[in-house]
Amino acid sequence: MEQAERQVRAPWSARQALAVLVAINLLELGLSRALNLATTGVWQLLLWTSLDAALNIGLILLFMRWRHQKGSVALGLTGRRWLHAVIFGLGAGLVAAAVALLVGDLLVELTGHAPEWQPVQELLTRPSSLLQTVALIGAASVLVPLKEEIMFRGFLYPALRDRMGIVGGILVTSLLFALVHGDLMRALPLFIGGVILNVAYQKTGSLYAAIVGHGVWNLLMSILAYTWR
Repeated sequence: MEQAERQVRAPWSARQALAVLVAINLLELGLSRALNLATTGVWQLLLWTSLDAALNIGLILLFMRWRHQKGSVALGLTGRRWLHAVIFGLGAGLVAAAVALLVGDLLVELTGHAPEWQPVQELLTRPSSLLQTVALIGAASVLVPLKEEIMFRGFLYPALRDRMGIVGGILVTSLLFALVHGDLMRALPLFIGGVILNVAYQKTGSLYAAIVGHGVWNLLMSILAYTWR
């Protein structure tokens, strides 16, 4: 992968990245319990999704600025060749969605068990107003990809790549990305999709490629969930 030769080493270590992500998740767990936040309603889920994204992104950026005097560019959020990254991301998202659907359907055929709906997908299957539907799809297609790509591909992957090499970094990052969603039936499709998004980032050197790809993937899945209700 020629772009990898131009990517600099991450200032933070893999241990630091994992420690920060674990700490953020523990903080969120405590916060959700303290505030008794439910995600069973549309506006409650949107509130928590927004808070979740703000906490993850804000605390990662705070750590980078505090410990390493680095900003968002170090996460791959660079404006260089942004159009190329966006176009590459569109293609990666379409491929990730198609592969995830095919693998998911194959697993259902082999096991006889369907994966659990994600909260956004579950709400999209229920009757709701146009505003709620648009807000849910927007959150799934913008907020969630932005948060997860900064966490996994922007923050964690470069540190793992420096420690394990490109292939090892991609595989471990994608495995953690799949497992953190908490559904074993969806783990393999998510793992493969994560690999595709990681390759998009590695090839372009821009996290925008992975964010756009993830957004396209989630958008298509959300539309399918809405049309299947």
